[in-house]
Amino acid sequence: MENKLFTEDTIEYMRDQIDAARGQEVFFQGVYDGKQEVLTSIKAVSRGNESMAPAIISNLKPGDVVIHNHPSADLRPSPADIRIASKLGNKGIGFIIINNGVTDSYIVVSPDSIDELELLDKEEIIKYFKPGGQLANSLENYQEREEQIEVLKEIIETFNNNGKLMVEAGTGTGKSFAYLIPALIWSHQNNVPVIISTNTINLQQQLINKDLVFLKEIMPFDFKATLVKGRSNYICYRKLKNILKRNDNNSELKNVAQYIDDQTNKENFDGSKSDLTLKIDNNLWSEFASESDMCLNSACPYLKKCYFQRARKSIYQSDILVVNHHLLLADGILKNKAYSVLPDYQELIIDEAHNLSEVATKISGQDFYPPALNNLINRIMNSTHSPLIRIRKNEYNIHPNDRQQIIDIIDQELFPNLNKIEELNRQYNFELGSFMKKESSRKLRLKENTLKNNDNIEDWKDYGDRLISLLKKTAYKFENLFDLVESNFDIKSTAEENPLIEINAYLSRLNEMADALEVNLNYMDHLDEYVFWIEKSFNRGSNNYIQRNARLEVNEFLNEVIFDKVATNIMTSATLAVNESFDYFKKKLGLNKTGELIVESPFDYKNQIGIYLPEDIPSVYDDDFLNTISDDLIEYIDKKAGRTLILFTSYKMLNQFKEIYRGPLKALNINILAQGDLPRHVILRRLKNKKRQILLGTSSFWEGIDVPGESLAGLVIMKLPFEVPTDPIVAARNDKIRESGGNPFWEESLPAAIIKFKQGFGRLIRSKKDKGEIILLDRRILDKSYGSRFIKSLPKNCKLNKNWPDFKS
Repeated sequence: MENKLFTEDTIEYMRDQIDAARGQEVFFQGVYDGKQEVLTSIKAVSRGNESMAPAIISNLKPGDVVIHNHPSADLRPSPADIRIASKLGNKGIGFIIINNGVTDSYIVVSPDSIDELELLDKEEIIKYFKPGGQLANSLENYQEREEQIEVLKEIIETFNNNGKLMVEAGTGTGKSFAYLIPALIWSHQNNVPVIISTNTINLQQQLINKDLVFLKEIMPFDFKATLVKGRSNYICYRKLKNILKRNDNNSELKNVAQYIDDQTNKENFDGSKSDLTLKIDNNLWSEFASESDMCLNSACPYLKKCYFQRARKSIYQSDILVVNHHLLLADGILKNKAYSVLPDYQELIIDEAHNLSEVATKISGQDFYPPALNNLINRIMNSTHSPLIRIRKNEYNIHPNDRQQIIDIIDQELFPNLNKIEELNRQYNFELGSFMKKESSRKLRLKENTLKNNDNIEDWKDYGDRLISLLKKTAYKFENLFDLVESNFDIKSTAEENPLIEINAYLSRLNEMADALEVNLNYMDHLDEYVFWIEKSFNRGSNNYIQRNARLEVNEFLNEVIFDKVATNIMTSATLAVNESFDYFKKKLGLNKTGELIVESPFDYKNQIGIYLPEDIPSVYDDDFLNTISDDLIEYIDKKAGRTLILFTSYKMLNQFKEIYRGPLKALNINILAQGDLPRHVILRRLKNKKRQILLGTSSFWEGIDVPGESLAGLVIMKLPFEVPTDPIVAARNDKIRESGGNPFWEESLPAAIIKFKQGFGRLIRSKKDKGEIILLDRRILDKSYGSRFIKSLPKNCKLNKNWPDFKS
């Protein structure tokens, strides 16, 4: 055997193991010794066939090698071998195939071709956090936190071992610095990017505009950090200039274009929608937005001015990339395609990780939304930059011989078909609405027998099938148009851009719409893996209906899209554990072998916070609940001079509260700031003014808001945040748990509610100086057997008082 990677001892060991397995496949794990250039410590780790391989992958680290035999003696790698070898090679792991007698080998990924990583020096990094270190010397009133050091040590070990880690770090632990400093040093030493994904804009802005700006001043090397935005957030300069050049009657479009053009002349303008002060409707924004399938790439006359390409260049030059969960997952789906935004990466930190499963659920389905199809048709037929409109206006340099034939395809085939699609789409939307007439909820879950006896089902199916057929037929007509234009368009002799890109994009989008509709129309074929529903929405003065679907489980999806592609994965949040266990989230995310760490908040909750649950209140389901508690709650709010956040689980209850309490609170000169009345950032800015006002929030206000100091001194939780059991996704997952013999309340509903409850609790105390009260007004905590689980989920040393706060002393 020519391969010198194996020693005589390792060859004999592998032969014995293969013989013991009766000549079947055996997977071995070895360690490469770069100095001696041999494999050492080889051991058999699994037996069987290719499907056994994933079981050992999670234990491997750079420098390891996977070896397995082919009983056939044909050492050519199979497609499965190539997939696994590629995945391992990207993580710095070798892959070798041997025959049963270990007399021949085929090296798929050579271990000596893998660059050796420079590991983190734990003691040197810890010095940053010690008295006299860089943090202490640069931050006023800095105090060393044992909890932060504990998190830091685990993160360093995880980087060095290319491991997986889940960390629940209580509020105030300082987990951001605990992962940022090791990430920066790892990136600097090994010249690789580190991705940091968050769920909320608030945390992204804190990392980019505060934490990383500060670290630039104290780190002994320079680095670049970039906030990554999706492509559609950027202006397409070509679209902008084309709108400004044309003569049309759309004054709103022209005015917005002129406004944006003025911004492009400003020195620090980054070309993104968020950099504009003017609020632009989403439909109008699509006229300006950069789109991957509409991009001319190197053929664009404005390539040097392209804001997205500038951003992408910055992304590929960055050491730290801050993204949101949605972009992270979307990019993972598109990886290895031209549309991918992020560079290849092996190190991933997911903050606010408790949201990842929910985001994965939202992104995993294929929606069909009739208004979106109408918008596409309107864009094709009426937009000033539609190539069909411009061809008809003779704005392209098309050879005159076939110009009339091209016009005939547009006028006699495409436009009539698009008008028919619009009509069929309207009728299809109407049929969706007919299913919702008797529904009190905005959502109707589609199960096997949901529509069985509905009189409209045949019309719905008929319109749907006809619409799918016409969409595909029209896409085919666009292919014909593409071929004709391509053979008659002389791009070299014109300054105008190539219309073929946009024609191709239209036919692709029509096919995508047809595919999405087909999946949703034939939902019964996919009920084993997906949940389907119809959802009512209000758009431009009329009711519209969306057909949605989502995966029942996202664990395999997450492993395929991100977890299997990275070497190091650190997941952290203030709320990942339920009853001091990560089992709930590990199951949802499909993570089995991962390091675990729970550290308490360093805050002195015993002295900083009082928790109250009055015994004399009625059930939250009592019809007169809000009126019954009004005297005590209004007195509390008055004593606090407002400065209170009240969390609800529904807009219905929030609006009832406003109706009942607005008058009495106004008499006390206390203003109500309510979610839904104003934009979120405006509400939070006004709350920080320290005037006599309270904030009413639901859904997203349970997390991601940070109001330290005197502006917020009280938190009222009206109701335990259980998910709505009739929500299609919740109901479908509960059904699946029941079918497998489980209990959906204890396995899903309760853990999810506890996580959200912990998030709500964390809104009040944001620093060591904060003080206040938390009032719980759902007596199920006292009356139900599961109530104690919520109290146990709170930080230690929190005492529950069974009365209202007493301000008399």
